[in-house]
Amino acid sequence: MILPLKTRILQSMAPSVEDSTITRDVKTAFREDLQHRYTSPPTLQDYLHRSTALDPRFKSLSHMEPALRQRTYSDLTTEIVSSLGTEDCDEGQAAEPTGANLDSSSPPQKKSVMAELFGETFASKDNKTPADIIKEEVASYLAASGW
Repeated sequence: MILPLKTRILQSMAPSVEDSTITRDVKTAFREDLQHRYTSPPTLQDYLHRSTALDPRFKSLSHMEPALRQRTYSDLTTEIVSSLGTEDCDEGQAAEPTGANLDSSSPPQKKSVMAELFGETFASKDNKTPADIIKEEVASYLAASGW
């Protein structure tokens, strides 16, 4: 929300010919002061771009250049895929459930009538990697905004 708001304020503070000298000076001073905020370090900019992309109100990133918008979603997808790989490692190292935990686990999923009738004959396993699934989900998220 920070970067879209900053962009909007900077646009509204652009001096116009109808402004008096005092108003123009105030707008110029305000723009000069705000222009340099939230710009360094570069990691802060990247963080703000990613957090803005995750906010459904601003996911179109209309305040950004198209190349930066594409890079932001690409970086976000890469970060999600890499964190997913880390989670898989963490889950593999998790302790085995104890007897108390086994009782509270969810019951096995019920099979549909067709699955019970035909078994594995017509079951098609999805061979998509987690990275492919994440890329599809990000694309679906972007498509919902009309991007």
